Amino acid sequence: MEQGHTGASSNVTTGAAHLGNCPYDAGQHQYVSDAATTPESFANDFHIYGIQWGPDYISWFVDDEMVFQVSPEDYNSNYVWPFNDNQWYIILNLAITPNYPLIIKLYFLQKCKLIGLEYFHYSNRTL
Repeated sequence: MEQGHTGASSNVTTGAAHLGNCPYDAGQHQYVSDAATTPESFANDFHIYGIQWGPDYISWFVDDEMVFQVSPEDYNSNYVWPFNDNQWYIILNLAITPNYPLIIKLYFLQKCKLIGLEYFHYSNRTL
């Protein structure tokens, strides 16, 4: 899960699940993500973030409300659902940056150039 910075996207929380080859390979990588938006800024109060991990799903929660869920059906059939095949560990961290949404846009632009994608559309309202 990622939380936007104070300002334009401070009311947006995103979640994503990735699978495929590492390091990143555009032809062998897939992810599913979604964003939860609230009318008020998340920066105005403390919040409880959570993940529930079951055999065939992963759910993300903010303040006990599910904001996103993925399951094997959400992925291309060429990929195996890896999240219950191995022993996994959870890593919790706090990463703070003042320009969170911009970083994602720049990363996206770099990856598009790496794979030869020269045309695409995005707007300032998308992450």
